[in-house]
Parts: sequence; C-alpha cells; structure tokens
Amino acid sequence: MKKAVILDTSAIMYRTHFALMGMRNSKGLATGATYGFVNTLEGVLKEFSPDYLVACLDVKRSELKRSAELETYKAHRESMPDDLVAQQEYIMSVLDGYRIRKYKIDGYEADDVMSTLATKFSEDTEEEIEVYVVTGDKDLAQLVNGKINIALLGKGDKKNSLFKYIRTNEDVIEYLGVTPDKIPDLFGLMGDSSDGIPGVSGIGPKTGVELINKYGNLEGLYEHIDEIKGKRKEKLIEDKENAFLSRKLATVYRDIEIEYDKNKLKIENKDLNKLLEIYKTMEFKKFAATIEGEIKKSGISSENGEVNNTGENSLFGGVVNHPHRNNEKTDSEETLKENLTEIKGELTEWTKAVEVLSEMDDEIALFGNEFGLAVCDSSKNIVLLNDEKSDVTEVYKILSSKRITAYNVKEYMKTGISCEKYFDVMLAWYVLGTESSQDLENIIFSELGVNLEKFEEQFKKRKISEVSNDEKSEFLWKRAFYIKGLEVILEDRLRTEDLHDIFENLENKLVPVLASMENFGIKIDINYFENYKKELQENIEKLEKDIYTLSGETFNIGSPKQLGEILFEKMGIEPVKKTKTGYSTDVEVLEVLALRGIEIAEKLLEYRGYTKLLSTYVEPFPKLADKNDRIHTTFNQNGTSTGRLSSANPNIQNIPVRTDEGIKIRKGFISQDGWSLISFDYSQIELRVLAELSKDDNLLLAYKKDKDLHDLTARKIFFKTDEEPVTREERSIAKVINFSILYGKTPFGLSKELKIPVADASQYIKTYFEQYPKVKKFLENILENARQNGFVETLYGTRRYINNINSSNKNLQAQANRMAVNTVVQGTAANIIKKVMIKLYDEFKNREYILTGKGLGFQKKKGMVVDIDKVEKKFISDDTSVKKRLIALTEEIDPYIFDVTSEIIGQIEKFLGEDLYKYIYLSLTDHIAFAIKRFNKGILVRNTFLYEIKRVYKREFEAGKLAVDYLNSKFDIDMPEDEAGFIAIHIVNSYYQGNSEKYQEDIKVLKILKDVLNIIRYYYKIEYKEDDLDYDRLVTHVRFFAKRVLLNRRLDDNNDDLLELVKIKYCGAYGCVEKINDYIMNNYFYEIGNDEKLYLTLHIDRVTKKSYRTKVVTEEGKT
Repeated sequence: MKKAVILDTSAIMYRTHFALMGMRNSKGLATGATYGFVNTLEGVLKEFSPDYLVACLDVKRSELKRSAELETYKAHRESMPDDLVAQQEYIMSVLDGYRIRKYKIDGYEADDVMSTLATKFSEDTEEEIEVYVVTGDKDLAQLVNGKINIALLGKGDKKNSLFKYIRTNEDVIEYLGVTPDKIPDLFGLMGDSSDGIPGVSGIGPKTGVELINKYGNLEGLYEHIDEIKGKRKEKLIEDKENAFLSRKLATVYRDIEIEYDKNKLKIENKDLNKLLEIYKTMEFKKFAATIEGEIKKSGISSENGEVNNTGENSLFGGVVNHPHRNNEKTDSEETLKENLTEIKGELTEWTKAVEVLSEMDDEIALFGNEFGLAVCDSSKNIVLLNDEKSDVTEVYKILSSKRITAYNVKEYMKTGISCEKYFDVMLAWYVLGTESSQDLENIIFSELGVNLEKFEEQFKKRKISEVSNDEKSEFLWKRAFYIKGLEVILEDRLRTEDLHDIFENLENKLVPVLASMENFGIKIDINYFENYKKELQENIEKLEKDIYTLSGETFNIGSPKQLGEILFEKMGIEPVKKTKTGYSTDVEVLEVLALRGIEIAEKLLEYRGYTKLLSTYVEPFPKLADKNDRIHTTFNQNGTSTGRLSSANPNIQNIPVRTDEGIKIRKGFISQDGWSLISFDYSQIELRVLAELSKDDNLLLAYKKDKDLHDLTARKIFFKTDEEPVTREERSIAKVINFSILYGKTPFGLSKELKIPVADASQYIKTYFEQYPKVKKFLENILENARQNGFVETLYGTRRYINNINSSNKNLQAQANRMAVNTVVQGTAANIIKKVMIKLYDEFKNREYILTGKGLGFQKKKGMVVDIDKVEKKFISDDTSVKKRLIALTEEIDPYIFDVTSEIIGQIEKFLGEDLYKYIYLSLTDHIAFAIKRFNKGILVRNTFLYEIKRVYKREFEAGKLAVDYLNSKFDIDMPEDEAGFIAIHIVNSYYQGNSEKYQEDIKVLKILKDVLNIIRYYYKIEYKEDDLDYDRLVTHVRFFAKRVLLNRRLDDNNDDLLELVKIKYCGAYGCVEKINDYIMNNYFYEIGNDEKLYLTLHIDRVTKKSYRTKVVTEEGKT
C-alpha cells in the first residue's frame, strides 16, 4: 500500500520555533524554527518513506470563513513572533528545495485543506493509499477512519518514533474519550480556548465526554435535557446556541474545492544546490555536509559552473547575503580562490623547517594540535608532524619573529611562540559580536562556506597511532590555509564595522597578559588542602550521623527521591513544592524548611555546603596542581557577552567568599617563599561607570565627595536628611535597588528579591528615577539606540547585537532590554579592567612581577609589599623606632589597608583644615584593619562615649563619619557610626601627640597612663620595647581607658562569662589588672567594670608574652 503524508506546516513551524528559540547564526538571524523544520522533515522521510508528500498552510485569520460565523474566532491569538516571521521565507524555500507541493486555499484553515486532501487520498480509486496527517491538533482525530491516521508531533517515545500514532477508534477514545465522529460534539460542549471556540460555560473535558457518551451527540443531549439537574442544566440551556455553533466551528471541511493531481504530489529528488545555499546561509553545518556529500556522489554542478567532484570548495562561493561585502571581490580574495587547490600542505622534516620557514613570508597563518603544526603564507603551506625527538626551539624562534594569524593565539604564546605581531581569528569573531558558535570550523563555514569536520567528530573513535600521516597532514594544512583566508575577511569586517580599534588596542593586547598569567599559575598549599579535606570529611561524617539520628534511619542523602520520602512521608513534614518526579528537595525548599525551624533541614543545608566545597574545590585543586604546586587555569577572553573574563579548568574566579568555610579555601592560595601576593580591584566600578556615562549630578557629586552611594540612595528613596541616621535595612534595600537598576530588574523581580509587595518595589524604582533623573534618561537612550541600530556599544566600542529588542513579545523584549543595559554598563567596566591589566602588565613585564588570579594580581619579592620609605617620608619622617613598628604592622595587615588609611587621612586633613600628627598613620591603620575584621565576623562594638564625642568633638566626629562612609564604600560593608566615634578619638589623640596649639596636653590622662604602665612593669618585672606593635596597642587602649576614668564613664558589661574564662586562662595578667583596679579606686574613686578588666587583661597578656623580661633593681638594692 502506498503512503501519503500531509504536513501541518504551521504546527511544525511554531513547535520548532519555541523549542529552538535562542538559535541564531553569526549574522544574528534566528534559525531555530528552520533547523527544527528540516529536522522534522528528515524525520518524516525516514520514518514514513512516503510516496506522496504535501504541505498545507494557513491563511490570515481575517480571511477565514469561520470568522464570519464567530467574530472572536481565533481573535485572541498573538501575532506570529518576529523571529518566526523572519524565517518563513527560508522555511518555504526549504519546501521548494525538497520539491514539496504547498497548498493554501483562500478562506480555509490548513486543517480544512489537510482534511480534504486526506479524504481524497483515502478515497483514491486507482490505488490503496494510507494517509498520515502530521500535526499537533487533537481535533483532527475526527478524520481517523482506518485509512487516515494522525501522527502527533513530539508525542513519540523518540527511541522508536518521533510521533504518537492515532490509527483506530480505540486510539481516539484513549486520547479524547469519544469516537472520531463524536469529536465535534465534544468540542461543542467543552469548547477550545486555543481557537476561541466558546462551548458551554462550566463544561470541561470530563463532563463533556460523560454527556456525549451517554446521549450520543448534541441533539440527543438536548432531547433529554430534563434528565440533567441543577446548575449544569441551567448552563446547557443558557449556552445552547453556543454549543451548536461551537460544533460547527470544530467540524473540519472535507470537500473544499482543491486540485487533486497525485502525480504532482509524488516525492521527487531534492534541489541540492538550493538546499545547500539555504543551509550555508543559516549555517547548518550538519545539513550542509549531508548535501555536499550527495552533490559529490551525484557529480551535480554547483551554481557557479564548477563541478565539486574534487573535494574542494570555492573559498567565497558558499556565502550568501554576507554583510559589508559588495559583489566585486577584492584582489586578495580572488588570489586565495585561485590558489585554493595549489596551496596544499607539504610534509616537511623538523630538521629542514628552519630553512623553509626562513624563506616564507613575514606574514603567516598557523594551526597546530597534537598531530603537529601547519604554517601557511601566500604561496606555501608546510606541515610539521610531531616528533618527540625534534627540537622546536629554533623553529619557534623564527615563528616568533613573524606576524602570525591563528585561532586562539594565546595557546601558541604559552608554548613558547612569543610573537609580538599577530591576528587572532577567534577574538576577531568575538569582537564582531556574533551569536553563533565560536569554534574554528564554524567560523570557516560561516565566512567561507567550507564544511570541515571537527577533530572529535573525525577521529573520536580512533587512536592517534591509527591515523595516517596523510590524514594528519590534511587536517592541519587545510585549517592553516583557511585561517589565512579568514584574516582577509575578518580584518575587512572589523574596519568596515568600526571595530578594529577595540580589537587591536584592547582584546588583542590582552592576549600576552593572559598567556603570562596562565603560564605562571598560582601556588597552592597542598598540605593545607589535605588538612582541610580531612576537616570537611569529619564535618560531613558528623552531619551524616546527625541527619540519620533525626530521620530515624540511614539512607542515601544524595538521592532526592529517598530524601523526599524521608522528609515528607516518614517524618510527615509539610511539602513546599512538587516536581514531575516527586517531592522537591532543592536548596530553596530546604531554606524554607529551615526558616520553619526544622532542624534536619538546617543540617542538610550544612551537609550540602560542605560536600560541594569538598567535591568542587578541596579535592580537585591539589590534583590539578603541577610539580611546583601551581594551578594553571584558563582565562576565557570570549566567554561572556558583556566582555568579562571567565575562568575554567579549574574555575578559580567563583571561589566562595561570603562564608567562613569559603574563605578557608582562599587561604590555600599562597605565594612562593620570599614573595607576597598583592591584588587590585575597583570599588563599585559598575555604579561609578553609571555615574560617568549618565552624567547624573547627584551620582557624580556623591563619588567626588567619596560618599557611600548606598547610604545616599537610601536617603533619597526614604526622604531622609543628612542628619537623620540610615538604618542597616534601609541601606541594604538601597544597595539592592542600585544594582537592580543596572541589571534592568522589574518591580516584580525587585519585590521577589526584597520580599516586599510589587507596589512597594515599583514605588522604590519610581522614586529612584525621580532622584537620579539623568540615569533614567541615560537608560532610555540606551534602549532607543538599541532599537534603531540592533546593537549597543560600551564606552570604548565593544559591540553586542541585541536580538528581540524590537520583538512584539513583551517577555522577550524585556529580556533584550536588560541585556542592552547590562552590556553598556558591565561591558564598560570590563573594558576598564582589561585596560588596566594591559597597562600594569606593560609596566611590570620587564620586572620581577608576575600576573595571576581574578581580575589582576601580581607577586613581588618580600620587602617591597609596602614601600616603607615612601610611607615614611609622608607620615613618619626619620623616626627609627616608628619605622620598626611600621614594618611590624605590614607583617600583620593587608597592604591595601595602608593605602586606604592614607586616603582617609588626606580627606580628614582637608576637612579639618590642618595636618594631623604623624603617629596617627600607625594607630589608625591598626584600628581600621581590626574594625573591618570585626565587622566581617559579625562583631559590633558599641562606643560607650558616642554621645559625649558627638557633643564635645563635633568636627572630629564628622571627620570620622567621612572615614566610615569611605570604608563602607571601599569594602562594600555597613559599619555603624560607633566606628566614626572611635576614629574621632584617634584624631583627638593625634592633637595631643603633636602638641597642637588647638589643644593643651592632658596631664591627667598622661599621669594615669604612666602609672598604669609602671604597675605592669613592676608586676611583671619587665622593660617595654617601645617600638613593639603590641606595646603601641596597649598604650592606645590605656589612653582611652584613662579618659573613661576621668569622665567617670563605664563600658557596658556584656561579657561576664568570657571574663570568667579569661581569669583562668590569663590568671597572671588578670592579677595585674586587679592591682590597677586598686590604684584607680584609691586615687580616682572609680571601680573598673568587668568588660574593662577583660580588655586590659588581653592587652597586658599580649604585651607580656614576648621576651621582655629583664632584671629590675629596686631602691633597696634587691633584685
């Protein structure tokens, strides 16, 4: 029996469009629907092997006869998506290429055309024909009659079939509940919302099936309407007219006037050249390769008259509609085309390579892999196959002296080819903003129309020893040759599209920087990771036991199924959400349960956290280290659309930093002996970029004055004056809003993140734009330019094409809007970081500096971590003892803190209008370092004297606030104003130390200080080393303590339990404190509180632990 297949073209187009919606070629053209359509077509041919094949098409809704019956028929359907509209022409061309007859009849839907053709095929009098209608519409099951079958798209098991078949009455009943002839009656009752068929209100599929099976059809139902009771009867009577109209609308036409000449519908040979042209335009490599194979077998001539039976392709003939290329080819393109068959690879010995290479042009193309190396110039193409005995040094030296064109130049630099002039095909493709795959074979196919198999496709099932030298040679020389051809085209496109500057002066210049970073790597402490691994394993084992105890049994904690059964069935916990496979136990669910106070959920979250750290970082890192314990990651320059770098194998950019356990991993990264690690970063770079690009007055002023932008935004959106305090919650909300604006977050998205009503989120965003009006205008300009041009650019010219920016689909357009804004702001920030990396590398490359890590870090020999002399000249003068203390401080504190302190002191001096005494640099650096540590550990120290400081030292407190704002901005933290009070005291102390005219020396404070130090000295029989850092800390604390004594103010006693432990552990120091307490009571009638005793004990213990003990001779002459 012959087979006829009828295609529901619209159904296939829509289905494949939504399945492959993100697929595009390098020119930005949507290709998913076309690719899926071809795939489906090939599946149809393979599965059915039809004798007849026909495609049926829809007409516009307004032209349908059914629209005259019901004005709202299919009226609610959205218009065809823009990306699908753009592909319609190509899909129609595909049908032409397959020589499939297309049917479209005025006034009728594709369903009617398919039904009529199916009927004619099934009733053919000349031969028996089995008919298959390929569709997604369930109502077409009314056609099933023994000869007409339905093949439902996407419903097959995929192993044996792409389709679910409906062949018999039983199949229809299983699928819809009624026999084929009753389907229109069923739809008359339940309607079809997708087509706007109303049906009877309140009657769904279940009730509809029940009624039709009981009464046969609508007539039978209404004849027995009195048997129906209650609301159902009322609805049926009320919507009777709708029921019969809906049945009519749901009934397909089987007898419309249509040409039926089955001879014209027979399967014919494909138009191979037409299909090849489409596939190359759409960049369908797989399909193009198949067609090329068929052309080669058949010896069919290509469109330009050449016979493709040599296995070679025209270098430029396969590319159609290429942007920025006119019909006249350049001389260089013609030369390459003429030489295509001439510049084949010549197998060359390594021993002769130097001589051959010396005679080749200064501009060459290079391609290498585990097979060897191919080098191509304008007239020669040589291949050097790998040989373990070969010395590559001299060869690489000659290659380094030439201008090299290659794919991923960085990899060649890492092997030792240190070329200074180069053209990177991969980066050029990336800079051009292509959306398609960035592998070499795809670039060659997209630009040159030549289809080359990837290495893994060609050789994946073979060992290298099984590959012949000829095969290796051909694989290498072809790519070297086509890379040479790509240079001509890509460089021309870069210049034509005004992208050459960003390519040459940013992306290209970054290549040696990354090569150096990757080659050097970063050292890890293997022993540290081994010990941390044991610690994690112990924690995991303990948590496992706790989880088993809480659950009452052992089970596979890593199995979502078993875990779900334990939590929600055995333990009876109320489920949060379900998936198709059962209970969800993802992180979000466990967090919800933990908030409910369910202990096992907390343990599971901890368990997952530890196991992830172990499996993702702690175990793999040591295995990836080289013999020098260094890890060599790969920094992907083309890995993100915004221009940021990404890291892989391993990814060392996303190591956790917000948890103590994550920070422990970072401690495993170390410098080599005698060296130190230094890192560079920008504070709030993306918000600063926003300020610069938008020129918003409020933002610019905030950064000029080094204000905390999150605090400023909080004041703006919550309408607070400069005097009113901003709460931590308000600042956190402002911080989220600041970044939400950057990332184009909607009110709904913001409400979800802040867990607030959408109306509140909407009001926050509205207020933000009112307070920063130029930001709103700037963002609007970005989107307007994107809609006009189809792309956006960063400040420095990096371009990104924005698909769907003009889409009629609101969701797709919203996503495109976010991409546009993200690219401009984040992309500009990424450009800045790259520029700085290049400048630092140029500065350091001839010194003993090494680049490594996220963003940019470098290593420098110990002793040069902080420029002591430079610091000394600015703050210390020639005080030798202070210099020693400064050096001691640099051993304990991050060098970056010194720069921060320097900046803060400069701001304070400018604010106060006078210079601070030099010693404040030491004490303030020390204080800031510990304040940041305290904050990051969640320890908040209240300033007992805050009220007095604000009243007595108003200007110094304001200066302290400036410092705290600066720290909060720099480190993205939220220190309270208590810290501003502490910094104010440091400023006041600076006046005392410097004998400022504004303040007289406080004799009483100095007397207490002197007496307390003498008590400690005689109690421990020691002499102080006054250049010691711990001594300096003790003096600073006792000075503050003396002020509290004189003002009769006490610290709040919040640490009584801790003091009891300290008494035991540091009993000697505590005994000394009791002596101090006796002295203070007798002289100042002030009893030292417990917290005061605690702090004094700790300071005294630190300063006396060191080897300061010496003999002290009393006046009586006793030792």
